[in-house]
Amino acid sequence: MSEINPVIRNLSLAQSNGDIVKIGDNNYRFSVYIMNGDGAMTGIKFAAIADLKIVDDLKLFCTEGYIVFENNDDILESAQFLGRGDTGETQEAFIPYSFRGDGRDYLVVNICPQVEQTGDYEESIPNDNGCLTYKYSIYNYEDITSSNNDVKLKKLFFRDFCFEVLSEKDSYFSTGKYRTGTSNTDRSISTGAAIQQVIDKAFFEDYELPQKFSQDWDYGASNIFYSSIPSYKALDDIKYLLDYHVSGPASDHSPCILRKERGEIWTLIPVTNYFKQAYYRGNASLGDLGGSRLIENFTFPNQTTQDSYNEQPSRNSSVSLMSNDLADYNFIENFQFANMTAIDTQENMVTHVVHNYNPAEKMFTIDLAENNIYKNNDIYDRNFVAGFKGVNGAAKSDLVYNQIRTLHKNIKHHYNPNTDNFQRLNSGRNRALLAGIFLNNTISFRARGNTARTAGKFITISRNDSSIDNSFDNKVMGTYLIVKIEHCFCKGQYFNNLICTKTYTTEQQKVYNTVI
Repeated sequence: MSEINPVIRNLSLAQSNGDIVKIGDNNYRFSVYIMNGDGAMTGIKFAAIADLKIVDDLKLFCTEGYIVFENNDDILESAQFLGRGDTGETQEAFIPYSFRGDGRDYLVVNICPQVEQTGDYEESIPNDNGCLTYKYSIYNYEDITSSNNDVKLKKLFFRDFCFEVLSEKDSYFSTGKYRTGTSNTDRSISTGAAIQQVIDKAFFEDYELPQKFSQDWDYGASNIFYSSIPSYKALDDIKYLLDYHVSGPASDHSPCILRKERGEIWTLIPVTNYFKQAYYRGNASLGDLGGSRLIENFTFPNQTTQDSYNEQPSRNSSVSLMSNDLADYNFIENFQFANMTAIDTQENMVTHVVHNYNPAEKMFTIDLAENNIYKNNDIYDRNFVAGFKGVNGAAKSDLVYNQIRTLHKNIKHHYNPNTDNFQRLNSGRNRALLAGIFLNNTISFRARGNTARTAGKFITISRNDSSIDNSFDNKVMGTYLIVKIEHCFCKGQYFNNLICTKTYTTEQQKVYNTVI
């Protein structure tokens, strides 16, 4: 049997056991265990944890983070802990925990809010509806000592076990294993299917762990013939294939986001589909509503002004019937707002010219029609702007264009060896589209912790008071994509740090036609 099997045997035990702890005003079933591939396992009490941070970043396909806990007198590795045999039975001897240091030390986390109480028993919500349930691989650690030597802490850095496997396993992958024929075309498969096969092969071949893939997995606009080079790991193959993967025409051949979602399900979804699920416009019976990915509605605190007269509750924002709005959890007191910087604008929001040479046909190709700044802006408006709510109708793009860029006096050149024109879009147009999403106007703030929050979902920000309408609010309020969220358990408290981006404004932007 494979080396991970002792972890599988102990995983249900680690997730089901755990203390009921009070964090803030809520009770949580809190379970954090360290275990290794030899079957050794020990729990870490919530009271011993000085800092636990789980980072969920949309630009990374899985979560990562670190934990800091008390380890005075090196108690973790010197004290005696309960050991388990190869078949999971309790051993008579007590053994200390010993780090293997090969990526097979695991941190199993299960943090679940308690939402229902029946007698003396409190029921947890289902894991796929808001619990933080992860199996991590510990990839680094360090000791933290104080100046007076009274306190010693242990810090463990962890990342999803799937990332560990993909980053260390030689792939030897080839699409030719799944299709036969005499030509590269015959031995090609869709880019989405290739990504899926790389992931599944990495885990099933040695670990006998079949992976789960979502039903709406995107298989891409074209096929690819690909064989991994000897130095490539499975993670390198995935990155390579993602560079050439674009969605079909129904999603405007947009780039796709690979994610390992809660419930151990892999997803590959066009970025345009994320925004389609953010806002449903003009429902005949219910009016403007947030979509299935809009999970929460935040508000700014009331402003105290003598001239407040223009009452506009929830101004410029849609409200989702599927949101998890909790009292006292959705107020934003302090925030930082940043406009798109000149560095990012001049580097990314330009015409991207893609060059190619086809050796079989001995022909050079320059992709300009699909990658110029006007095409970029048209695709951006249609997919990431027009569907949202504005002051007087549809929202407006907040990207600013000046004459230097519109006259193609600031352009970027890229070479792409792929002969498929769809697969070259990520080098040009899609590069600008992703920059318009991830580098656009950004708000960051801290809020009381909510385990249901994840990257890749949307929130609204509004002001529920009678304040004067102004351009700043028109820019700041509205619907945001969560691009990064941190779940932080620190000094007995739980809070979230959110970084969110917004692709539009609710008032018409100026077009600057002058050079200066």
